[in-house]
Amino acid sequence: MTFIYFLCIFMSMKLMDILNERVDFHQIATELVKQAGLKSKVKFKNTGKNKADYNVDDDTINIKPTSNFKDFLVTVFHEIDHAKDAKKYGKEKYKK
Repeated sequence: MTFIYFLCIFMSMKLMDILNERVDFHQIATELVKQAGLKSKVKFKNTGKNKADYNVDDDTINIKPTSNFKDFLVTVFHEIDHAKDAKKYGKEKYKK
């Protein structure tokens, strides 16, 4: 077998590790949201300079991808607090 073949196998294994990590982080965040009594959606996307944001209009928590698990958890709990406030006070009152 050639070097290129092994390189392709290695790269595909690395890609699977990355995909599994993303799925696991998404699954964890979604479960935490659910356990908090919320129905908010969770999305991973570039949120600019912020680690995450909560969009009250479509009830979505947007999280910037990270590999730091502790930072990820702190961020998710922070955004869950925003979502709980929006649920408690209503969208219009929360926006003010």
